[in-house]
Amino acid sequence: MWEKVLISDESTSCLFGNQANTYVRRFPGEVFKLEFLNLTVKHPLKIMVCGCISASGVGRLHIVNGVVNETKYIGILQKCIVPSAQQLFHEQFLFQDDNAPCHRTKLVTKWKSQKSFRTLDWPAQSSDLNLIENI
Repeated sequence: MWEKVLISDESTSCLFGNQANTYVRRFPGEVFKLEFLNLTVKHPLKIMVCGCISASGVGRLHIVNGVVNETKYIGILQKCIVPSAQQLFHEQFLFQDDNAPCHRTKLVTKWKSQKSFRTLDWPAQSSDLNLIENI
């Protein structure tokens, strides 16, 4: 069955500045060292991409402008996911995404139904089960 599954996800990356908290332990009286300074910016430049993978290979990568809502998600499905599925599969496939709220709206569900887009049932908040999270 897994040979017929197309797995997709979105990911955001900071192009400048590490936004993660980093902690440095010092002994009492130890001098602060500049090499442990974590440079940040107030408004980091970020990029969001959407991609997909399957047992047959890697699909297209789509750069997302702004925040993903239901209409942008349908655009991603049309521009990235459908062409990738056509390239990777010669027959019917199952689609798996991460149950984000914009993936489950009435408009998206209706679009998927009209296009005979079959989705794999997937538990919400289950990133540890999703292959693409590690990629």
